[in-house]
Amino acid sequence: MIPTWLYIKQHNKTGLKYFGKTTKDPYKYRGSGKYWKDHIRKHGNDVKTIWCELFDNKEILTEYAMKFSKENNIVESDEWANLILENGIDGNVPGNKASAELRQKLSQSHKGQVPWNKGIPRPQEVKDAVSKANSGKVAWNKGIPRDNKVKDAVSRANKGKTAWNKGKSRTEEEKQKMRDGWAKRKAERINEPKN
Repeated sequence: MIPTWLYIKQHNKTGLKYFGKTTKDPYKYRGSGKYWKDHIRKHGNDVKTIWCELFDNKEILTEYAMKFSKENNIVESDEWANLILENGIDGNVPGNKASAELRQKLSQSHKGQVPWNKGIPRPQEVKDAVSKANSGKVAWNKGIPRDNKVKDAVSRANKGKTAWNKGKSRTEEEKQKMRDGWAKRKAERINEPKN
């Protein structure tokens, strides 16, 4: 796992606290919670990091984050800006779905906002790092057939819509690239040992 910091931020004017995680410098990182960011916008970026700790074990990180979140009641308490429990991984409790009310609240708060990374191309070194990290990994859903309910839902959702690539033609270069890819995958399948 990527070494990850857990941290506590506190607003110097209001005293509001935020418990979060980051793989960046916890003293420079401002925090990503929706309510926390709105609070900073309203009251200014007068924030300090009052505690942080680095973790390099995913299980210990998650256990610590969840225990801290529950013991300090970070979601219900007015002292904290957290809307959901922090698990140290993605800010959400595994297997726990956000309520319809919370989803609606988040949806309304994002209306009209432009994503921070819109129009910013990824640097080549980032693309290479992502590619390297994912090479050799098998997709989580490979070999799992889709349930008929899912197929029906997708079919209903797409009824009457025009495919994004309808009427678009491929260049000879694109076609050749696809042929080469198919040939390579076919050769790999043929050479795979049979179990």
